[in-house]
Amino acid sequence: MAINLVTSGCSFTAYDGCWPYWLVRKLIHDNPETDISLINTGYGGQGNEIISRKAIYSVNKLLKKGIKSKDILVGIMWSGADRNSFYSDEKTVLQRWFGVDNPLDITNDDYERDPGGNLNIPPVPLQWPTNDRYGRYYLITPGSADPDNFLHSPGAENWYKNFHNSSIAVAQTYENVLRTQWYLEKHNIKYFMQTYTPWWDKMPDAVEGINTLKTFRRVTYDGHPQVEYLKEMIDWNKFTDTSCYQWIKDNSDLEWNVYDPIRDLTRPPGDGHPTSQQQEQYTLDYLYPILKDKGIV
Repeated sequence: MAINLVTSGCSFTAYDGCWPYWLVRKLIHDNPETDISLINTGYGGQGNEIISRKAIYSVNKLLKKGIKSKDILVGIMWSGADRNSFYSDEKTVLQRWFGVDNPLDITNDDYERDPGGNLNIPPVPLQWPTNDRYGRYYLITPGSADPDNFLHSPGAENWYKNFHNSSIAVAQTYENVLRTQWYLEKHNIKYFMQTYTPWWDKMPDAVEGINTLKTFRRVTYDGHPQVEYLKEMIDWNKFTDTSCYQWIKDNSDLEWNVYDPIRDLTRPPGDGHPTSQQQEQYTLDYLYPILKDKGIV
């Protein structure tokens, strides 16, 4: 028996100390006779289109290698619907539009694992599709539209100010959920889904674009004709009943802005990213018991 755990998400997922690493450690502890491996495709700042593509890409590679569906488990943590990405086989297109000037990085499709199952040496993060052998993606968030933000990009500012539409962004996020759901169901692969925050499918109630992240009132698009029919097709039973951020906020006594020994950093006040300690608590006290109750692990 084997468990090939494939995970995808944003910065809440990407690093050692995030939930995939605590989950695989727990699986190894509870299943000592099982061959367990992790393919984590999380990447900081990526939106739901890339989260979906990376998960499907990685599962497809496993199936093509002859790995059986019953030996694959997929876990997704969806990110903000307002995040976007642009891809070009021709890097100069992105240079002109977004000011991208660093050279194309070499992709790394391989993963380094300690043969003994010791995850103190975590897998090398999958670089695709931030870069691949042909071209590259450019990732943007509403924060990169803000001239006062260190992530500011004139191209992102132009996009969010003139082209971004909140309702369609939510619709596209639901389409990415459905594409992943239908692909995994087609191949009879077990999976579970979570969200990084409770506002993953909501938008700031402000003028789209500049300074959107500086407001905290979020609005939903329930009933919108471009959104509602997609939402109705999602199998919400595959989702946890709260987000990672919200569970930690409501249930953890651990501090947000303390030294994180795994990441070797201390986040500033208001950062909002859980520490490795909080992620461990979320995984062991909440996520893993839910997966056990549902018969997923």
